[in-house]
Amino acid sequence: MKHLALRVIGEEHAALRAVLYSLEEVAQKPASTLVAEDFEAMRAMLVYIAEYPEKLHHKKESEALFPMVLARSHELKSVIKELDDQHERGESAVWSLMHSLMLWEMLGSGRQKTFVNELKKYKEFYLNHMKVETEVVIPVAEDVLTEDDWEIIDSIFALNKDPLTGHQPSLEFEGLFRKISSYVSAHEGS
Repeated sequence: MKHLALRVIGEEHAALRAVLYSLEEVAQKPASTLVAEDFEAMRAMLVYIAEYPEKLHHKKESEALFPMVLARSHELKSVIKELDDQHERGESAVWSLMHSLMLWEMLGSGRQKTFVNELKKYKEFYLNHMKVETEVVIPVAEDVLTEDDWEIIDSIFALNKDPLTGHQPSLEFEGLFRKISSYVSAHEGS
C-alpha cells in the first residue's frame, strides 16, 4: 500500500476483526466448559477494544483522515458524520458489553445469552463500520488527497500503532496484550 496510514488502518481493522471473532467464539462456548481463564480473556479483549480501537484508532480517523477528506470533497459529508457519530457511541457500547460480561460472570450462565446477543450486534455494527471506511471513505481519500495531505496523515497514523498488529505495546498495556496473545495461541485449532 502506498500510504502508511492506509496500511495502519488495514492492520488495525484486521486486528480488531480477529479480536471480535475470538471474543464471540469464547462467548459461545457451552456454559459447562467455561473456566475463569475464558472470562479473563474476554475481559482483556474488551479492554483492548476500549483502549485501542475506541480511543486511538478512531481518534486518528476522526481528527486526521476524515477532516482532510472533507476539506477536499464534500461528497462524503453525511457518511463521515455518521462514522464520527459511531465513533462517539462506540466506547459506551464496549463498556455496556463489559457490564453484560460482568453480570454473566457474577450471576451465572443465565446471562450468557444476553451477552452473546449484545456482542453479535456490536460485532455486526463494527464490521459494517469498518466496511464503510474501507469501501467508501478510503477510495475517495485516495482520489482527493494530495501527497502533502498524506504526509500529514501518515505521520499521525505512525503514532500509537496497535500492538496486536506486531508493534511493541507500551509498558502500561504489555500485560494485557500478553494475556490476549497467550489465550488466542493456546486455543488456536481447538
